[in-house]
Amino acid sequence: MPELQLVQKYEPECDFIIDDILEEDKEISLDDMNPELQFTKFLYAFRFIEREMEKLKLNADNMITEINSWLEKKLASKQNQIEFMSKLMQNYLAQKGLKSLSLPSGNIGFRKQPDKVEIVDVDSFFEKATFDLIRVVPEKFEPDLAAIKAKIKESGELPAGVDLVTPDPKFYYKLNGK
Repeated sequence: MPELQLVQKYEPECDFIIDDILEEDKEISLDDMNPELQFTKFLYAFRFIEREMEKLKLNADNMITEINSWLEKKLASKQNQIEFMSKLMQNYLAQKGLKSLSLPSGNIGFRKQPDKVEIVDVDSFFEKATFDLIRVVPEKFEPDLAAIKAKIKESGELPAGVDLVTPDPKFYYKLNGK
């Protein structure tokens, strides 16, 4: 079994910045002489925090993959055991000419399955099929949101049953060199 691979590359150089920023008794004031310097520290810390988050995700994904692989092997082994024992029981019923057998822990047997229709040549089927063998599925209609938005922009009027929602501005950050 392959050994679980974890990402171990830790970058301690960011600890002093993050610890400095997150000190509980330290107040962060935007009234300082140079808040841009504080924000630069924040963005620097974001880069390291995001790298650590990615490493945690990668480690978790590796663990999940390893566990799922182990689970699949165990389940396949158990399913093979069930199939083997089922075949033994099927052979017994066939040899004895039985359709079913009642046992203290359950019942075993053969159950007749309904017939299944498959269309193997669609063109040939439609050439000879009568109307009672064909089902008509009506077209599906959905609102075209892009066209509605363009119409509102063009005319300035909202169509019936439509509401235009303007979301609040969202704060973002983008790191340079990423």
